[in-house]
Amino acid sequence: MNIKELEKFLHKSNADFQIIEHELPITTLEDGKKYFDITRAVPTLILRSGTKIFSCMVSSMHGKIDFASLKSEMKLPELKLMNREMVFKSTGCKVGAIPLVGLGFPCIVDKKILQFDYIFGGSGDPLFTLKISPKDLVMINDVVYYFE
Repeated sequence: MNIKELEKFLHKSNADFQIIEHELPITTLEDGKKYFDITRAVPTLILRSGTKIFSCMVSSMHGKIDFASLKSEMKLPELKLMNREMVFKSTGCKVGAIPLVGLGFPCIVDKKILQFDYIFGGSGDPLFTLKISPKDLVMINDVVYYFE
């Protein structure tokens, strides 16, 4: 989904959002510091359990995710972070630019993001950041599990 398609999708979903363009690509939290409050940054991870793929929206303030515990809580046989090549093959996006919405995968969401009025995350293009209300993020996506 390109930026125009993303914008159309979000308007159609009646989401409270803004697409922010920047001169330099943002692919890491360090890059994002130049443009916004990174305590509100929400990277999207792509996880795999067997043949099932999940998007995982995690607060930048979360720290390391305990995949073994998450796997157990979700009663999955396995849960692994996908490698860069598989992420690109599955999403069409490079790691660091994975969009918060529009992938069509079931989603796992960090409850910490729900405390904010807006969060910042990927748009699918490293030169654009999606600012969106977390309540709209969870409304738009197929959230199957929340974690702390």
